Amino acid sequence: MSTQLVPSLCPYCAVGCGYYLVVEKGKAIGVEYMTDHPACEGALCPKGNAVLEVLNHEERLQYPLKRAGDEFVRISWEEALDLAANGLARNIKKHGPESLGFLASSRCNNEENYLMQKLARFLGSPHVDNCARLCHSPTVVGLGAVLGTGAMTNNLIDLQNSKCIFAIGTNFTEAHPIVSRWAQKAKDNGATVIVADPRITSTSWMADLHLRINPGSDIDLLRGMMKVIVDEGLADKKFIDERNEGFEELLANLSDFSLEKAAELTGIPAGQIVKAAR
Repeated sequence: MSTQLVPSLCPYCAVGCGYYLVVEKGKAIGVEYMTDHPACEGALCPKGNAVLEVLNHEERLQYPLKRAGDEFVRISWEEALDLAANGLARNIKKHGPESLGFLASSRCNNEENYLMQKLARFLGSPHVDNCARLCHSPTVVGLGAVLGTGAMTNNLIDLQNSKCIFAIGTNFTEAHPIVSRWAQKAKDNGATVIVADPRITSTSWMADLHLRINPGSDIDLLRGMMKVIVDEGLADKKFIDERNEGFEELLANLSDFSLEKAAELTGIPAGQIVKAAR
């Protein structure tokens, strides 16, 4: 039987790197790099390169299992769906639809998550959640307020055009290694990389300025930098006037905040805060 190359996407993070699975007799036996993929350009991080270890792992769940005593036994998909449907119906009848909860997943695509919430609404449950709410709820609120949507508004490749990259609350060289390739391209083109992280990480290794802030002082650092930008007249007034709301409220918030206070709270010398802001 001939070997096939099946295009696929790495499931481990949101970068969405592409590769080909080498399939023989219905089993993936290798990985080939997708050199024309726009995000990864044929590169894969260690997680992506190890995808076959998960795909072919002996403990990977491939079919429904039902507990029988201290063990699990294989059942058909039809039996599994009947068990799930009967369990939902039983609880609705006994406790009402609000007793049901549905947990969607960022491992699913948009259409699958949409169907999950449609199922919850159809059955009358208001309880729909997603595993990403814990880690992404602050970013959704922040991005929604600032950029109008709770997701990034630029494509990944555009990072290489940056003149300054400010990384705070992220260790992207480990969490999203392929992102670091585009950040490094920007750095090679002359961009300044600033990293705010209490720890020394692989992301901080590429930084021109590493601000080792006290844990939990991220907002204090940002306020200190904004204070410098406002006091030194570094803000883009035209951009603010045309595209921003709430700037007067920000000025009021910063009015009783000092650079010295920011330095005290963050543990970062005032001069480094000024350098980062400029």
